[in-house]
Amino acid sequence: MPSDSSDLLIIRDQNLQTRVLNFSIDYPPSHPPEVYFDTNVWLSMSNSDLESLQAHKAQRGFRYRYSITNYVEMLSQLGRGPTPRFPNPFGRVRAAFRRIQRLCEPEVLPSPEMSFLEHVGLSHYLSAVWIPNPEQTAMAVNVIAGAETIGDITGIGIQTPASIHFPRWVVDPTHYTRLTDIDDASVTAIIQMLPECATRPITRENIQSIVPWFQHMAKFFLLFRPSSGRNRYEELSTDQRNQFWEGLTCGAGRVFQAHLTLIALNTINHQHGIDPNDLYDAMQLLLLNGNRIFISNDADFIHLYS
Repeated sequence: MPSDSSDLLIIRDQNLQTRVLNFSIDYPPSHPPEVYFDTNVWLSMSNSDLESLQAHKAQRGFRYRYSITNYVEMLSQLGRGPTPRFPNPFGRVRAAFRRIQRLCEPEVLPSPEMSFLEHVGLSHYLSAVWIPNPEQTAMAVNVIAGAETIGDITGIGIQTPASIHFPRWVVDPTHYTRLTDIDDASVTAIIQMLPECATRPITRENIQSIVPWFQHMAKFFLLFRPSSGRNRYEELSTDQRNQFWEGLTCGAGRVFQAHLTLIALNTINHQHGIDPNDLYDAMQLLLLNGNRIFISNDADFIHLYS
């Protein structure tokens, strides 16, 4: 998905027999796109996928970025420890960070909340508890990519020479597990509120019925949560409230609103189950600006061509 205001032109083409999607991307040669990925793309990327993306970078100038959301989601998985589905989370997460090291620009993209609140002039409400520091995040990525054991990351238990130059406190995966668990519970509770305000089925004529639900979602995840509960929308000045909503009516904010509307439609009209990960998909869209492209489908992303 491209940013809302950019000089990119993207044309999607689907082979009706194979159902494979291809994307033609037109852009000024002097201004190639920045491409960032959903976390699942990083975790499932194969060596051949990585080589294809490196070829795009060399031949077409694509610049690849990773986000703080990627970092938080992967550290959260690491903090859960082995599970039947992912018996070796350390190896899986480390491999993803090594791909990031090989492919991406060194600077991490800010968190979606940070990007949005800076855009609307409310970044002074950000709390370090919820919003990781970009510089520390970049350092932690290097620590994890170079680790030989989980002890090299946490400083607890077995350690190897890979961790000699790093402080013991540098990464605590369980901290991010707690944060994502809280997010999962919060987004589930808010989506469960939908039937209380939405008219069933949601149609073009009554879609305004979900506006209070969207406003509640935005106020919670874009102000109350990133301020670590210190600031509420009701406490903002009139000008600040106007800035907040204006940020959601154009550009990346409008794309975020459209994605939440789709979640509401799927929940009410099609009885889709609640997937807390939908929150992170929606939030990552807030990073769309300039000439950025967000790739969310790990089955189709390597079919980019220009």
